[in-house]
Amino acid sequence: MGNNESKLLKEYTEVERFTVHISTDKHTYKPGEKIFIRAIILDAFNHKPFENSMYCGFPFLKIKGPKNDILFEKRLGREKNFLSGSWEIPKTASGGEYTIEIVYKNGRGIPNSIRKVTVKSYSPPRLKNELEFIQKAYGAGDEVKASLFVERAEGGFPEGANVTAIARLDNEEVYRGDYKIDKNGKYGGVIENASKTLPIILKKLDVNIYPEGGDLVNGVKCGVYFEATTPTGDPADFEGILISSNKEDINKNITIKTIHEGRGRFEFIPQSNSEYSIQIIKPSGITIPINLPKSKEKGISLISNKKSFKYNESISITLSSSFKGNFPVCLYKKEKLITSKNVKFNQANTTQEIKLDTNGNDGVLRITVWEKQDIEPLCERIIFVHPNDEILFEVIADKSSYCPGDKVTLTIKSKNKQGKNIECDFGITITDDSIYKMKEKRERPARLPSMYFLENEVEHFEDCQIYLSPERDKNENENENENEKEKNEEYEELDLLLGTQGWRRFIKIDNNLFQRDDKEKFERMLVLYKYEDNEVFKDRSIKPQTLPQIITKVTESEQIVEQTNEQTNEQTNEETDGKSIEAPILSEAPPPMKQEMAKQKQSLPMEDFEKKPKKKKIAAKSRRRRPMKKKKIALLFQRVYAHRTNSLRKPGERSDFTNTLFYSPYLSVIRSKDQTSESFAKFTFDLNDSVSSFRIFIDGCNQNGLLGYYDSFVIDSKEPFYLEPRLPLEVSFGDKIIVPVALVNSLPSDIQLSLETEILNKGIIPIGESKWNDILKSQMRTKHLFEFEVEQILETTSLKITGIDDNNPSLKDQVIRQLEIKPTGFPYDINSSGFLKSNSKKKFTFEIPDDIVEGSFTTYCCIFPSPMATLQESMKSLIREPYGCFEQTSTTVYPLTMAQQYFKTHVGVDPSWILESSDKLERGYKRLIGYECKGGGFSWFGNSPASEALTAMGIMEFTDLSSVMNIDFTMLNRTKNWLFSRFNSEKRIFELNPYAPDHLSHSPEQITNAYITWALSESKIEYSRLEKVIEYLLEQSKEKEWEEDSYFLALISLSLFNFGLNEKSLELNRKIISIKSQEEDGSISKSKTTITSSRGFDLKMETTSLVILSLLNFHEEFAENIQFAMNYLTTNCKGGNFGSTQSTVLALKAILKFDIKNSKMMKEGSIELKINEESIEAIGFDEKHTGPILFPDFCKELKKGKENTVELEMIDGIGMPYVFQVNLTTNKPKSDKECLIEMKSKLITTNQNENQNEIQKIKQGESTEIEVIIRNKTDKVLPMSIAIIGLPGGMEVRYEKLKEMMKQEIFAFFEMFGSRELVFYWYNLKDKEEIKFNIDVIASVPGIYQGPSSRAYIYYNNEYKCWNEPFKIEIIPDER
Repeated sequence: MGNNESKLLKEYTEVERFTVHISTDKHTYKPGEKIFIRAIILDAFNHKPFENSMYCGFPFLKIKGPKNDILFEKRLGREKNFLSGSWEIPKTASGGEYTIEIVYKNGRGIPNSIRKVTVKSYSPPRLKNELEFIQKAYGAGDEVKASLFVERAEGGFPEGANVTAIARLDNEEVYRGDYKIDKNGKYGGVIENASKTLPIILKKLDVNIYPEGGDLVNGVKCGVYFEATTPTGDPADFEGILISSNKEDINKNITIKTIHEGRGRFEFIPQSNSEYSIQIIKPSGITIPINLPKSKEKGISLISNKKSFKYNESISITLSSSFKGNFPVCLYKKEKLITSKNVKFNQANTTQEIKLDTNGNDGVLRITVWEKQDIEPLCERIIFVHPNDEILFEVIADKSSYCPGDKVTLTIKSKNKQGKNIECDFGITITDDSIYKMKEKRERPARLPSMYFLENEVEHFEDCQIYLSPERDKNENENENENEKEKNEEYEELDLLLGTQGWRRFIKIDNNLFQRDDKEKFERMLVLYKYEDNEVFKDRSIKPQTLPQIITKVTESEQIVEQTNEQTNEQTNEETDGKSIEAPILSEAPPPMKQEMAKQKQSLPMEDFEKKPKKKKIAAKSRRRRPMKKKKIALLFQRVYAHRTNSLRKPGERSDFTNTLFYSPYLSVIRSKDQTSESFAKFTFDLNDSVSSFRIFIDGCNQNGLLGYYDSFVIDSKEPFYLEPRLPLEVSFGDKIIVPVALVNSLPSDIQLSLETEILNKGIIPIGESKWNDILKSQMRTKHLFEFEVEQILETTSLKITGIDDNNPSLKDQVIRQLEIKPTGFPYDINSSGFLKSNSKKKFTFEIPDDIVEGSFTTYCCIFPSPMATLQESMKSLIREPYGCFEQTSTTVYPLTMAQQYFKTHVGVDPSWILESSDKLERGYKRLIGYECKGGGFSWFGNSPASEALTAMGIMEFTDLSSVMNIDFTMLNRTKNWLFSRFNSEKRIFELNPYAPDHLSHSPEQITNAYITWALSESKIEYSRLEKVIEYLLEQSKEKEWEEDSYFLALISLSLFNFGLNEKSLELNRKIISIKSQEEDGSISKSKTTITSSRGFDLKMETTSLVILSLLNFHEEFAENIQFAMNYLTTNCKGGNFGSTQSTVLALKAILKFDIKNSKMMKEGSIELKINEESIEAIGFDEKHTGPILFPDFCKELKKGKENTVELEMIDGIGMPYVFQVNLTTNKPKSDKECLIEMKSKLITTNQNENQNEIQKIKQGESTEIEVIIRNKTDKVLPMSIAIIGLPGGMEVRYEKLKEMMKQEIFAFFEMFGSRELVFYWYNLKDKEEIKFNIDVIASVPGIYQGPSSRAYIYYNNEYKCWNEPFKIEIIPDER
């Protein structure tokens, strides 16, 4: 090993190293719910708890959304080796896969740790279904077999329940069969669905080959691991045989078969001059053989003699060498050598059995055979050594049965495998088991032992619980044969996992390892990490070395808290009547510092801090610790959450359906002082109102390094009589809902049931009777249907259903459920704008459709005395919550920046606007910087490679942001340097990466370079760094193609002016005007395209705004042109926006700059509004008026289905621009011819009606598909494209299928808004490209529903859309 490599290895490894293991209270959440997050920090080598380390830095929690956008970031507090936090998902959050990440900043030794969770709208299932195919793959002609396990939410099995199995292939139903869960029993009530994609393989199977040890070697026995997957990446089973190119080969009739997760293993002896492959026999139809790697003449084969090894058991391996030699055999943990042995082969093609001592090490160990130690490796593999002991938890409940709302007291005990009571620390979560069972078994999250020992060692970790505890997760089959039991004891699945997903080949710790795009994977595996950004603390007065030990108090409403060194470490426990109990906790404190360092005026860089300067010898009495400066630091720590019932709750009334009932990141089992009594921990919580079961999850560790978990204890919450309604997640105006109410009587006697519904607020009305009476017999399960119609558009309404026994009124159950009501129809806008002169009239005529969706009709008429009035009117709509990718976040952040600049220069602004916009701007900024690519620059979703043009946008945005808030200038300078690294000095241009996943890379080279140059010039870059590209741009401005392009010329002019080249800038401005680019409406035309490849309105708006910005540099000469263009700008503001992100940003820039350069005196006057010749209102104004003049909504004065005339008349005053808008939704879609995307969507049902305007029918509980076709109508590449598919109420989408399609790269990303709008993103669409895919949906709640309108469009041309008719569906109730 060279000196540099040795130095690097020392730098990364000679520090304490730890791993962080994240768990959450659930794996699936709804928008508006809180995620409870716990992380346990353990030593990477001995799995003992983390203690303070001077190298590790400070933990930060990051939450990333479905498109990798940072939604939340906060520094975490710590208690012992437990980190904890929580995050409330915004109610408006989109559905999709979210990432939880814990990053230790400003330190070494702790790599990033991540955990994925799903956010979506859903209804908790009343039946817990587990559907499994007997095989992982099927071919043509194969018989498909599946098993279905069903359990009620509250526990127990639905004996005799009817099951209908339906198989669909290529949009058609190919099989339907009826079954029963068990014989002899009647079942009615709840209808549920269990769906899963059938793994059909046609002609091709992906099989990866992993030779044990790394290579196949001729003449010696070799082991071969393999893993088969479907095209979606899911495991696939197959059977096959080994075939050779040499007919005389001794390797004949070797059968090859998968064992678990598509993995398997076989052995054979490769022969010289032979090539080997696997011929697949099952599934049928696969004719292409799977080739094995070519075998080597010279090499060593390494075979482990056991699947895994017990603690302190010698590692037994077999080495077979094809050549003579003396070879070092080394056993490692990470990079640390455990033991080594020299093995001598005196003859070729011989075999030796070797044993290596583990010396007390456990977990994943690596065996490497060297030709020359540490220089030339020959073969290696990893093996697993089980830990010596583990923590076994016992849970004891205070009662054997519970009812909803009951108080539960649990006692937790801990022992080792020998049954001895032991102390330990543990985290615990108690949550609804039906939510846990929603996720397929193999995809459920790992528990602590599996996380620690295996998760970082392998690429994929599905079916994770089986590997270390096969006896816990095997099917409880009483007839399991002895061979199977023996196989389980050998941990064959674990061996196959490490032989495939853990397979690696001579990973070398060098600089190249840390330059890889996937370096984080290796950092987690090797536990090697150095955080590169030392600027953790933006407030430089906070010194990492001198942070006091501090106390955190966590409030009930939020966990963002403040602490000072004056606070005490007393802990209190309070019981409240609310939802949680949260106590003060001790936060993380750094280790004691050297006294010399505490005296320094400035904090040292982390590198200097780690050098540990020597102590000076000073008499103890001569030095006194200097009082520490008070400093508040915001930390996040979620101490404990214990569910509490509302004190006003009455028995038999149920409205609280909280999923998580108890969460604590840290509890302890502590041995009694006399050490004679048992050790235990005890706590209480209240059950919610659900009739369900709740599973307990425990992860624990202790000071001796023992780990353990427990997830087998379930609390059943039951009522002898209860009802359970099923409502759709969202509905629209006009929908008809059929609400099935399941009724259960577990009593030994009949119930004379009275069932009644009550609507607590408007929104829906009953169809037919709202009451029902009948006898509910003993042990009976049935259901009753109530029908409702949606009559109003509200956000939410509530439905209360009450059931009472007329013979015993105390026997009662009452449930309250909420229902989301959303608008329906297609947007339909009528717009008019212009300039209203003094003592003049403006009249315009239009027709209002007669099929307006009720509640959607609004009007808007506004006159703007100045451009700043336009901005004032837009202010409320500009203050929005940041969301989405870099571009979408900029849609909010950049206008907010403009708003803040306005607030700084104008008085009389609403203070609430300032506070709200500042808060949202801070959150938006944090999201934006989360899209920085690992190699530098920015991209849409933070994925490499970065986009040069988008990075330039970011530089200009961050520069403008710096005028209104503190930003990270290190990041900004780093980004500028990355952009300059893309500059080709010979070509004098910024080179664009053609593989950048965004549409900005497809703009013409001249436009992109002009935009980048302008962005950099706005950020105060020296002229010398851009001189060459400016020369190039000036040359291009004289070329025929670009000499009359207004947008291009304006970009160059702005850059020249920023560098003080005013004469050249003025010359270009005069050229823009001389080519007669200004139209009659004041807009600027004659531009081919923009940096965003805009068209139509956005192209005109971007060009006009940019030219205004340029002309304003010489406002006296171009005053008339500027005023004319500003009139166009201010009259084309729609709902606070001026079109796309880029056009809105440029327009706001122009308005603010115009406001600085110009002012205009008002004159007294009035404006009158007339509708159909009748005066509606007249508004007067005086010379002091500055704000917009807004008329009240007048939609009631307009006539539907007829022609209407609107007239504005100004008396006196001065000329002002005006805007008139009519906004409504109609049931008739109208696509824009200018839209370059065509979309077709079709709901497929068994009784298919080709006319999508007609109602399609499907039976409750069945699955169907939505067929979507997206087509690029042009022969050019289209930029970022979006399709939004509207789903009818009563239907639910299969998220698992969407994830499969994203793996196949059918689309780049997806997310879901609410439960009815599914959004798909494509980075670009190739010329004439057509994309076809199907969305799996489930008919969940009966009724007649109409979904939102589906549409497709280009992101930067969202004014042009392709609309599809909304889906209309009738879900027929299942009468069983």
